[in-house]
Amino acid sequence: MELAQRIGPGYGDNPKVSVVAVAGSVGRGTADRYSDVEIDVYWREAPMDEDRKRPIERANGEIKIFWSYSEDEEEWGEEYTVDGPV
Repeated sequence: MELAQRIGPGYGDNPKVSVVAVAGSVGRGTADRYSDVEIDVYWREAPMDEDRKRPIERANGEIKIFWSYSEDEEEWGEEYTVDGPV
């Protein structure tokens, strides 16, 4: 949760963002040292790539995968590491 609290404000500072939520095992409080951190971002309007990359850069993250909008999933997606692999 500590990592999510560090990353979350990078999204929440954007006026296009409506809600930032911690999901998955971290959000449920059942995470272990092998868990990833799933951060759900709900946008008021479609984000530009820069809107999605800025919080990652602020967290000193390294992007591994960066998906465009998926009509089927109705979402954008990013996978990135922060502070290197554990």
